[in-house]
Amino acid sequence: MRALLILALTFLGAQMQPQTARDYYNEIYRAGGLDNFADGEVCFDDDPKLDTFFIFGQSKHMRGFMQLDGSFAKLSKPMQEQLKKDFLIVRG
Repeated sequence: MRALLILALTFLGAQMQPQTARDYYNEIYRAGGLDNFADGEVCFDDDPKLDTFFIFGQSKHMRGFMQLDGSFAKLSKPMQEQLKKDFLIVRG
């Protein structure tokens, strides 16, 4: 019984350790929780106490994917013009 209690406390102790922003990002990345346009670049703060991060995607990559699969040509001309401009897609 004592061994079981020690095992349970060891398991719970490992589960209760705080998760860093990088750990969380890695977890959602491995689980497929990011779309292809949002996992291009990631930025973590230099301060390890901050548990935030930002992910970036570039419009030129989205435009390239859409041109390859033919969906870019199906967009309206004004939308095509907007996507020809380079910009960042930022998610915090």
